Amino acid sequence: MKVWEVLVTAGAYLFGAGIFGIAGYMWWWGKRKFERSGQQREELVQLAEQRGWSYTPFTQGDGDAYFAGKTVNEPVYDYVAGEFRGRSFCCFEYRHRGTSQSERTQYAVLFAVNIPNSVPYTTVKRRRPLDTVEARLFRHGKVVELGIPSFDEAFRVISTDETVARHMLTDGLVRFLTSDPRAKAEPLRFQRNAAVTSYQGRLRPEHVEAKLDYLCDVLDRQGAMA
Repeated sequence: MKVWEVLVTAGAYLFGAGIFGIAGYMWWWGKRKFERSGQQREELVQLAEQRGWSYTPFTQGDGDAYFAGKTVNEPVYDYVAGEFRGRSFCCFEYRHRGTSQSERTQYAVLFAVNIPNSVPYTTVKRRRPLDTVEARLFRHGKVVELGIPSFDEAFRVISTDETVARHMLTDGLVRFLTSDPRAKAEPLRFQRNAAVTSYQGRLRPEHVEAKLDYLCDVLDRQGAMA
């Protein structure tokens, strides 16, 4: 066998092994993300007790005000509520399962910190190619650009009220979002009387104060609006 044939064969094997390795890692990571031990749940309950927060294993309707769409009596799990850094908050887990029995239950977690003023639906998150289409078709909102290249190139702002959105994005908040490494990984949403962030996965005790800290850091830079 010629040298080039050996190299091609070896390359093909390595490529195949790499594909299987990536697929295996993705399967393992997805499985791990949606699993939680009984000990972690107990630690979540203990954290709530230590901080003087309330904990409810299951409830319906308490999370309705914080979802992006209109919901009525949506079931939520591990509902924690209380006060953090002088602001009232709640966080909880919600779940979705497809119509097929073979489909795995999908988990997501939502954190909401309440604010005194009701605000229009506004999202601030990392730019994606179809943001403009999503804004027009699904949210009836408008893409808002501030004219600050460092911000506009990194984030996409969509709001149902451009004037209020510009007022909400104070100079201090813009500087914070463009400099804080957490910002691009934390989708931020303002709606009604809350600032919200969420992620796919399970509610784990080590995430609670970290996510609440981020939301409070955001609100601290909004001045009178928060």
